[in-house]
Amino acid sequence: FKDECLLKLGDLFYEECMKSFDCLPIAALVQGQLFCIHGCISPEIRYIREVTDINRIIEPPTKGPLCDILWADPTDGYDNEKLEQRSEMYTHNGPRGCSYNVSYRAMCKFLDDNDLLCVIRAHQVQSAGCKMYKKHEKTLFPTLVTIFSAPNYCEVYKNRGAILRYDGSVMHVFQYHNHQWVKHPYVLPNFLDAFRWSIPFVLEKVTDMFLAILKYCSDEHDGRLSRRTQIIEK
Repeated sequence: FKDECLLKLGDLFYEECMKSFDCLPIAALVQGQLFCIHGCISPEIRYIREVTDINRIIEPPTKGPLCDILWADPTDGYDNEKLEQRSEMYTHNGPRGCSYNVSYRAMCKFLDDNDLLCVIRAHQVQSAGCKMYKKHEKTLFPTLVTIFSAPNYCEVYKNRGAILRYDGSVMHVFQYHNHQWVKHPYVLPNFLDAFRWSIPFVLEKVTDMFLAILKYCSDEHDGRLSRRTQIIEK
């Protein structure tokens, strides 16, 4: 993104994009029941009203509540009761290199403290486009839902994309199927157009052609000199 901005539109445009990204909202509350974030919850946020105390107009830091909202993930054993009982509520997120892995127990406590139904997040590619995690024992509703809307992420994962619609009582998930993938357009190196990209190759071929002509002319000239020398010797 940065390279394309700098090549096509310059430094100023890129800097303005960065400023606008630093102003994007980090959380949303839907119908007072669903808490929507990108990563996951933070041990430094007990009540959702505390999100409004976060200084959003900054580059995301490497630790703290803003970092967690953007980078945290559920634990690998989130749906496994035996693993959950042995794990802490928050553990270091090794694969990300920052933030935390959030346990089922931590999520249930957060939902209970804030009278929420569920946390909706993204941040992790899902083969089906969506994953619903272990249900809350009281509400029998998934405590956490990961929704990933980009199909065939990076043109590598072959995953489906999905979107979610909630009407107040029922959660609907709509998937993008495999045949609906759209491949990224082919981009030449450094975003060159075809004419500028081809100039070095054209020059190389033209040079080769002239060298071949010169060699032919030189060989022809040498051949004539050789024949003249033979005639003179005779």
